Formats: sequence, C-alpha cells, structure tokens
Amino acid sequence: MALVYPISQFYLCTELKILFLWTLLI
Repeated sequence: MALVYPISQFYLCTELKILFLWTLLI
C-alpha cells in the first residue's frame, strides 16, 4: 500500500496537468 499511494498521487497530478494543457489548447 505504501508504494501504491505515491504512484497514484503522481498519476493524478499528471492527469490534472494533461487536462489543464488540453483546456489551454481548446
């Protein structure tokens, strides 16, 4: 569980960045 948490946090952060970039492009 200790390993999964930081990975999911990192994934969530990258997902938000991708969404933010898409909103800038559109």
